Amino acid sequence: MSLSNIDKLEKFSQVFYCGSLLLAPAWWLSDNFVDQSVASARELHVCNVVGVLVGCILAITGWARMSAKIGSKDMANLDYLGAGAWGACGLLTLRGVSLYKADKFFVNVGLQLGLAGAYYYQGKKRAEKKD
Repeated sequence: MSLSNIDKLEKFSQVFYCGSLLLAPAWWLSDNFVDQSVASARELHVCNVVGVLVGCILAITGWARMSAKIGSKDMANLDYLGAGAWGACGLLTLRGVSLYKADKFFVNVGLQLGLAGAYYYQGKKRAEKKD
């Protein structure tokens, strides 16, 4: 298998989030959120931990999507899981709308809910295929 355009967009997003949270967490926090107070060591540490987790997700999903041994049904299920994960991120972003700078809110929620919808659509199309 190879990466679809949706997969490539997701990988780009994951690399950006992972890199930002690991290498520049203070910048990421100040760039996205209204509260411009100096980030505490605890906040920066949590960003680093989340960055590592995003890196793990990047590696695992990249491996799974590139594997020739995974059939259409399993890929569809992986798409649905991706849709659920991105959808949950979008809902959490919507819940925290007051925390975000307006432009960053729209970028984040648009990307998150857009990927959720795209993965759901991709999963439906894959489920229709017969291996």
